[in-house]
Amino acid sequence: MKAILKSKGPGRGWWGPPKGTHTARAVPGGKRDQIPAQNDYAKRRAIEAAERGVRSAAASLGISEEEAERAAANTVNAALEYDVAIRAPIEVASTILEEGQFKNQHATGHSRGSLNPEYRSKAEKSAFEIKGDSPSDFPIYGIVDVPGSGGAQYGDVKFVLTPQMKAKTTMTVGDSLGGFKQGSLTGTPILSPGKEAWDGKVEQLALANGRPASVFRPMPRSLLVPTVDYFEAQIHGGVKASDIAFIEIRPPLPTWTDEVRSYAALKRSAEKLKIPIYEVSS
Repeated sequence: MKAILKSKGPGRGWWGPPKGTHTARAVPGGKRDQIPAQNDYAKRRAIEAAERGVRSAAASLGISEEEAERAAANTVNAALEYDVAIRAPIEVASTILEEGQFKNQHATGHSRGSLNPEYRSKAEKSAFEIKGDSPSDFPIYGIVDVPGSGGAQYGDVKFVLTPQMKAKTTMTVGDSLGGFKQGSLTGTPILSPGKEAWDGKVEQLALANGRPASVFRPMPRSLLVPTVDYFEAQIHGGVKASDIAFIEIRPPLPTWTDEVRSYAALKRSAEKLKIPIYEVSS
């Protein structure tokens, strides 16, 4: 991993290059009040789905329901020790830094995922008690950056956030849109995760190491092998450029003229804000 910019910059709460794996642990940030309350109906249905998943996983794996639930919870807890990150296409990465904030599809009218702001706003209001209709009332989407997990389809540039941002972030196991809209899934705070975010994927979670994951003891995150595509993060209350700890990118090939130009713009913008960029090989 090659460091391009290493300046720390004034006033940031955490800095340091990634060392093999990311290093973030949950750090209280006084921002939990920015997480909207869960919708009671969605939470109840999501817990019922998780409990059905527990029963199914126990029967399939030949373990008790208690063991199945604890194995799934240990996997989630290990995953949530990793950083929260937001991916974006390289062609818009410098614009994000220049504007000083991330925007959701309600504000931009663009998305690398499913683009349907009306459908998404209804889904988000089904999962959370969101009262307003301003783009700022709705979350910014990212991932929990577990090595080997998915999410690359959302962009070539990875903006890794400071650990303090976990205090205003909820998560789900996998993509949330369908479950949110059906009222059968809701995000759970990363700092106090609950099974209502599992989306019924109990057996996949329990098999994080090809066997029940450290059933009666916490599982070291270094042993975690993702068995779900990714852990989605919903970041509430906005995300500013000052919330970025560092940026990771796989450099574009010299023949990719447009991407090379976009990368040069990103480096200029990051240098102005004193945000480190790390080049990675994959």
